[in-house]
Parts: sequence; structure tokens; C-alpha cells
Amino acid sequence: MGAWGPAIFSDDTAADVRGDYRELLEDQVSDEEATRRVIAEYERLDQDEAHVLWLALAAAQHQVGRLDEDVKRRAVGVIDSEVGLELWAETGPKELAKRKAALSRLREQLTGPQPARQGAGQAPGAGVRLNGVKPSLTRARTGVRGLAWGRRENQCGGGPLLLERELRRAERALRDRLARQPEEQHRRAEHQTGRDQGHHGVAENVADLQP
Repeated sequence: MGAWGPAIFSDDTAADVRGDYRELLEDQVSDEEATRRVIAEYERLDQDEAHVLWLALAAAQHQVGRLDEDVKRRAVGVIDSEVGLELWAETGPKELAKRKAALSRLREQLTGPQPARQGAGQAPGAGVRLNGVKPSLTRARTGVRGLAWGRRENQCGGGPLLLERELRRAERALRDRLARQPEEQHRRAEHQTGRDQGHHGVAENVADLQP
């Protein structure tokens, strides 16, 4: 389980779902298309994680007043059927109770009055003010280490939140760098071989000139 806490977004996959959804909105993708793309991206999750997609997407949509009815239905179904709670039961009764409370709050949010529709830049956590905490390293579900901030705060107060977008960018940059390493090493080896051969040729030429 890629979760570090009982809150909905204290989970690698959930944080990725919300981050991808917000990026699509920022790119001016329509609500329907953004929903479709996110579902298509995460619909092949393992059985243990499949339910996280619906919880995270519904919560992310609720935050910006764009809750899709089908997504809402799927998320409420996950909550009511207690899918995924067996994993939390293994962590102990206290953590299980916290997770149930988080799910109960989410259910109330999804089934209650929805907030006014917001732009992507108005989503909770957007335009945050960093409070001077050093960056730390965290491991995302891809297994690649990337940068994250241990804490950030906005006008509503501070809290431990993952800067999903920056983390994914760091991951992509690191993956690209790792992917290029064999090619770069090969080029360096060829360059070094060429230099060695050149030096060897010069040495032979000098030797030929010697009496």
C-alpha cells in the first residue's frame, strides 16, 4: 500500500490522480475529457489499488466544483462497500478508524451540496506559499526518487502535502537522465577510444621519424 497516512491524498496513487487531473484542467482540457483521460490512465491499477482511482478523482473533482455524477457514484460505492479497508485493518484499529473517518467525511462531501465551480488555479493547494522547510526526498509509486516538500502552507493554514506536479517533473527528468546514461557512456567510451587511437597513431608516427 503506497499510503503514508489515512487521508484520501496521503497516498502515492491518489496524489498522482489528483495531480494529473489538475494538470489537464490547467491545460484547458474540458471536464469530460479530463475525466476520461485520467480514468484511461489509471484503469489498469492492481486490484488492491483500483478503488483509489475513484476516491481520489471524486475528491479532486469535488475540490474544484466539477464532480462528475458517474465518478461520484463509483466513489460512494467504494466507500459503502468498504473496499480497501482490509488493508487498513492490518495496520491496527487506530489507523483503521482514522481511515474510516476520512472516508466518511469524503462521502458527506460527495453527497452534500457541491462548491461553486472553480478554475484549476483556484484549487486548494494551488498557489501555495512555502514556509521555508528544506526539500526532502520521497519515493513515488514508480520507484524513482524525486523531490518533494515536507510541508507547505496556504491561506487556510499549513499541513504536510506533496507537491505532486514538481515531483512528477523531477521523476520524468530523472528517468530521462537514467535512460540516456547508457548512450552517453557509449559515446564517452567511443570518444576515449578515438583519443587513445589518435595518441597511439601519433606515437607511431614519432617513432617512425626517429633514426
